Amino acid sequence: MNWGSAMDRRNARITGVASADNHSGYVFGMHFDHDPSLDIFEVDLHAREIGDLDTYEPFRMYARLWLPSDQEPDQIVIAKNLPSMALPATGARVRRDYTMFAHFHFLKRLLPGARRIVFYMDHEAGIRSACVSAFHDDIKNGRVDAFLVKSAKDITIDEKRLSLSRRESQLAKLRRETPDQSDWLLARSMVEKEYEKVCKQEAILTRRWVSHPLPNMAEPVKSVCYLTDSGCWSSQEIANMMLWGSLHGVDRFFMKIRRRLSLLERPIHSPSSARTWLGGSPYNPEKVLQIVSVFRVAHNYILTGKDKKTPAMRLGLAEKPYSIQDVLNFDED
Repeated sequence: MNWGSAMDRRNARITGVASADNHSGYVFGMHFDHDPSLDIFEVDLHAREIGDLDTYEPFRMYARLWLPSDQEPDQIVIAKNLPSMALPATGARVRRDYTMFAHFHFLKRLLPGARRIVFYMDHEAGIRSACVSAFHDDIKNGRVDAFLVKSAKDITIDEKRLSLSRRESQLAKLRRETPDQSDWLLARSMVEKEYEKVCKQEAILTRRWVSHPLPNMAEPVKSVCYLTDSGCWSSQEIANMMLWGSLHGVDRFFMKIRRRLSLLERPIHSPSSARTWLGGSPYNPEKVLQIVSVFRVAHNYILTGKDKKTPAMRLGLAEKPYSIQDVLNFDED
């Protein structure tokens, strides 16, 4: 976010968490760590009046919010002796872990009739706890499984191609040994063996990473970690789920946001600068929430892919692509 005052030229940052169906691309929801309905200075004043700041953080009335009197929310640049991020000029910034937990509880209420759910989540602090907290009963009865997925997205094109060629060489060797099997069956066999090996070597679930044998240019050097192994699935079934492991659905949505919404285009700045001003960047965080909500509807129901279908059509929620006029004139009655 661009700064709104010359007195404090630090950027403010808001972050979001989203979930999408990998097959259809349908985005179920995207939630930001920002509450536009609050005046943070009024909240801070009330917190002081009731002694909230003297209470251990998890037990505060305003535990979910970053207050001006709290320590700065972003400490990433402190080690470089650069100014940290400022709080948004309007509304209130919600602590990120609260946003993640709320997002997964939203998904739980949204998908009560789904017979089976498999989560493929970014390897990020807090996201595993948020998922397990919301779906712990479903994880116990086998309705929900969760995986972490990580890939080296920042490597060069040449490094990506080298990684893919190495994996292709491994598959080519297996093809010569068992020419009657498909690449999927060969890859599943590789995953089974590697997962069985890592289970014997590592007792902690979060450390059982398995290399994905079928990476692509979007997700090179990909690895998958099975978080909810309760012993109810066979090694083949686990390997199948690992092979489907991908963040493609949500990554594609984020890419569209960056390319189609000039307001949210990623600014370019030097690594040594903590201050970035861009003419198209927003000043008011509430506008970001509004624009992304509108774009999510357009992504799900208006924009079509190469198959001439929208994500809602692929998921069975719509019979045709809708127009902007259809959405603006929509009447639920």
